[in-house]
Amino acid sequence: MSPCEWNEVITHFKKFYDLSDNDLISPFGFETLDGGREKYYLKHMKRFYIYYRTDNTSTIEKNFLDFIKIFYPSVYKNIYVYGSSYHGYKIINDQLDNNYYFISLEKIHTYKNISDSYFEYLAGSLFFIANRQLPEFKKLNYNEMARLRIKQLFYINLDLYEKYTTKEMKQFSMKLDYSLKKLNFINHKDFVSENAKKELLNIVNFSQKILENINISSNSIKTLVLFGYGGIKKFQTNEIFFKKNVAIIKKRYREFYKA
Repeated sequence: MSPCEWNEVITHFKKFYDLSDNDLISPFGFETLDGGREKYYLKHMKRFYIYYRTDNTSTIEKNFLDFIKIFYPSVYKNIYVYGSSYHGYKIINDQLDNNYYFISLEKIHTYKNISDSYFEYLAGSLFFIANRQLPEFKKLNYNEMARLRIKQLFYINLDLYEKYTTKEMKQFSMKLDYSLKKLNFINHKDFVSENAKKELLNIVNFSQKILENINISSNSIKTLVLFGYGGIKKFQTNEIFFKKNVAIIKKRYREFYKA
């Protein structure tokens, strides 16, 4: 299923339950890359994420799965794993495997528009990686999904902050493996290899180097607060510089899903 097809499913679901981008979005990450629509809009995908804000977590999870089962049976029959990090994941069809659909729903703790929170989270992820503040860092030793997420965010940051990157960083990112091979959705016992540890250390070091290259003046620093599925995060940067990058991400996201 392509992002184009998936977006039709999400749009239908939001209309059916009277939801908007204020309440629920289903991003991939690559839609915020420069030229992302041309490369990814019609590409077949296997992993899908829904971010939402609501107090009734279990209802959203149940409603969406029931909705898929009723209105999109061809999608439902290809779901291998479904769930959330909060309630856990379950295998929907044990006759399938990792080559089929994985759908994760995550509750975002925010009083803001959910899409704006997502755009700010991406723009701030460079700082969170450089300072090891991402919640994924707590799961590195046993969760391949957490390691993959950090690599994906690093790739997005290289694109967003391209003028502050180096040839070495880009060559390094091209050698990274962005696929899931041995993922254990249920038990999360995918222990990290020594090579993976070195890769993640390089990602942290390169992220720190990008921040050094940006060279934000100390007298323009302000503490900003962001919201994500890992809770509230604080970091310091130039607010004007940060908002400029949030605007770039928002523009690219809107262009990716343009009619």
